[in-house]
Amino acid sequence: MNERVDTRECRRLASLDHIRRLRPIVDPELDIVLIDCPGCGACAPQPLEMWRPARLVPRGRQLTMICEACGERRVG
Repeated sequence: MNERVDTRECRRLASLDHIRRLRPIVDPELDIVLIDCPGCGACAPQPLEMWRPARLVPRGRQLTMICEACGERRVG
């Protein structure tokens, strides 16, 4: 069974140094990377919890970051 392209991209993103400090969690079912929001730091009061307010969504050559806590959305 081959791993989907987006899942491989999620794992690659999660291994990048600037993403690793945001405590990434790869969700292979949704092909997203859950992270701490680099802007609002909403999960700072709960450092040991699994909640990550932002998600990185790679689709083709586009990467979108959406934070559920502050509503920030970046497309790159």
